[in-house]
Amino acid sequence: MSFENPLRCVEIFSSYLSDAAQNLAFEEYLLETLPKATIRLLFYRNSDSVVIGRHQNPWLESNVPFLKKHGIKLIRRISGGGAVFHDAGNLNFSFIMEKEIFNRERNLTIILRALDKLGIRGDLNKRFDLMYGDRKFSGNAFCFRRGKVIHHGTILLKTTLHKLRLSLQGMVDNINTAATRSTPSPVLNLCDVFPALNPEEVEDAVKGTLRQVWGKSAQIQKTAVCDFPDYNNDKIEELYRRNLSWEWNYGRTPDFYFFLPSFNGLKGRIDLKVKKGFIVDVYTESQELKSFLIDKFKGSPFEPELVNVFFIGIRNEV
Repeated sequence: MSFENPLRCVEIFSSYLSDAAQNLAFEEYLLETLPKATIRLLFYRNSDSVVIGRHQNPWLESNVPFLKKHGIKLIRRISGGGAVFHDAGNLNFSFIMEKEIFNRERNLTIILRALDKLGIRGDLNKRFDLMYGDRKFSGNAFCFRRGKVIHHGTILLKTTLHKLRLSLQGMVDNINTAATRSTPSPVLNLCDVFPALNPEEVEDAVKGTLRQVWGKSAQIQKTAVCDFPDYNNDKIEELYRRNLSWEWNYGRTPDFYFFLPSFNGLKGRIDLKVKKGFIVDVYTESQELKSFLIDKFKGSPFEPELVNVFFIGIRNEV
């Protein structure tokens, strides 16, 4: 493995934060401030969170009421791809570099070589997932921005798999949308096969492999532990607040139609048009019903559980 483009330095960061909104804000800040001829590698673990791709629909990809009930955050990231569940048993890695030296397979090979040093023989499948046998333990996604790229992914070590499955169980399927859909795969915790494995040794193994690969092209300038207050500035705070906002996590959902079958003897179905997370129009064959529903719904935030309850409640009104 060698780079055609000379590097000046490689920077490695480890975050001890557990807030997904903070870690994703810092990750994006590292992208925005990436110096020329520099590669950055960030490691972090989050508390219970569902992280959806930039172009996804949260109601299709997650069980929103379950998340709210159990205090699980839902955060939209800036990269594409599918929804993932994060908890303390999942180690996240993020390669940040200039587009001209980005190579997805090379980055993932670094992860595989590091695991191989720990006695774990993983493979890369055609979808660029990392596999152990026939089960996936790592997925990845990327974001290109102004000649730079974030390439980040997960490593399942000791994730609570029943919570993962319940969290990523979409709450509705009666939605028409062009939003990106996740592709579910059978998954595996590496600690189920290698019980003594821990996040720190995986991180150290990746760092060591990175030094072997990139140290020949550039000096490892520093290993920094990122603690959010130490890197506090207006830009990170702005990204952090955005990551927590309803407007970002729900309002940035691609436009969609939520449809309901006919009821109360009416022919044809009912479609609610949702734009930026708000119901903006209603379509149905009955003009009387349409006027009634527009008065009730137009301009309201989309919440499918409340919509369904409402339709049950109005059966005797129409």
